[in-house]
Amino acid sequence: MASGMIEFEVKAKATEEALRRIEGTFHKRYEVLQVDIYFRHPCRDFAATDEALRVRFEDPDMGGTGMTYKGPKIDSVSKTREEVEVGLKRDDVEKVSKILERLGFEKLAVVRKLRRAYDAGEITLFVDSVEGLGNFVEAESNVSYVADVPSVVSGLVSFLRGLGLDSLERRSYLELLLSRQER
Repeated sequence: MASGMIEFEVKAKATEEALRRIEGTFHKRYEVLQVDIYFRHPCRDFAATDEALRVRFEDPDMGGTGMTYKGPKIDSVSKTREEVEVGLKRDDVEKVSKILERLGFEKLAVVRKLRRAYDAGEITLFVDSVEGLGNFVEAESNVSYVADVPSVVSGLVSFLRGLGLDSLERRSYLELLLSRQER
């Protein structure tokens, strides 16, 4: 797991045609069930500051179990933001969650998704089947520093549009689930 990186990510609602194109074109690296527990800060409104704190667990062989701080989005098109992660053993997820709760954090929501990752050159494609929301495709490029954020984001947008995905979605799965619950 990387720490302190800028995560360049553009997401779109998936179409059946795009899913078939991805399956037929790109090499699938893995498939994993991810369960993300999001926490509410006791003194700060993460929705207002556009931040998030999550604890994720998944298959231990995938290495994605950990805690992540997501900073505010840094552009108006994508979900590009600072991301600071720390790896955890699967057994530690419950303990870390308990520590956060003892410090005043509250569990806000749980996001469950089946994630399939595909190699697409310098881009990693994720096909996510999110419980309660449906299918999405994320194009992601993780780099430690890039001076020209718009060109990286533009490249990811163009890549998704090349797959026939025009319904870009800037909100996180957490934001989408919370807005659905409010309705």
